[in-house]
Amino acid sequence: MKKLNLFAIFFIYIVIFMTGCSNIQTEPPDENFDGLIMVNDNIYVYMGYEVPIEIDKSDILGKVESTVEGDRIPTENGQANFEIKGAKYAQYEDDIVVLLDNKWMLFKKQVNNISGLSIGNYDFLTDDYSDEEIFKIFRTIRKYILVDKDYESNIDSIIEKSFKECGIDDPSIIEDAKSNLEIIVSYPE
Repeated sequence: MKKLNLFAIFFIYIVIFMTGCSNIQTEPPDENFDGLIMVNDNIYVYMGYEVPIEIDKSDILGKVESTVEGDRIPTENGQANFEIKGAKYAQYEDDIVVLLDNKWMLFKKQVNNISGLSIGNYDFLTDDYSDEEIFKIFRTIRKYILVDKDYESNIDSIIEKSFKECGIDDPSIIEDAKSNLEIIVSYPE
C-alpha cells in the first residue's frame, strides 16, 4: 500500500511539474517592461498591444530559441530578453507579432519606434489623478499612436480610447483632454 501511495504522489508531482513547464509563452510582467526580441538581425520592442489577427502557419518565421537577462539586449536571431522560449513569432507588416498566452502581441521594429512622445498642457488632470494614473494614460496614448499609421487625424479617438481603457469614462474629462492635450511625437533619425 505504501508503494502505491508513493507512486501516486510521484505521479502527481510529475503531472504538476510538466504542466508548469509546458506554459512557455508568458507575457512580460507589466506594461512598463521593455521586452525585446531579435529577428532577422533587427531588434523589436514589446508594445503591450494585442493584434487581433489570425496568422497562417506558413507566415510563422520561427520561435524563440534562447533568452538573455531582462536588462540585456538580444544578440542572436530568435532570442528575447524575457522568458518566452518556444514562443512563435511571425511578420506583421514592418513589425513582428509574438504568440504570448495565445494572443498575437505586437513588437515594433526599433527603428520604427517613437523616440520621443511629449504630452503637455495636462494640468487639468493633476487635481483628480495621481502621477501614476496620468502616466498610465500617456503610455496608453503612446501605444495607440504606435499602431495607428494615421494617428494625427485619429488623435481624438486615440485620446478617448486611452482614457476609457484606463477607466476614465467621464465625458467632460475626455472632452477636456481632446481640447487641451498637446501631443508631440518624434521618431529617431
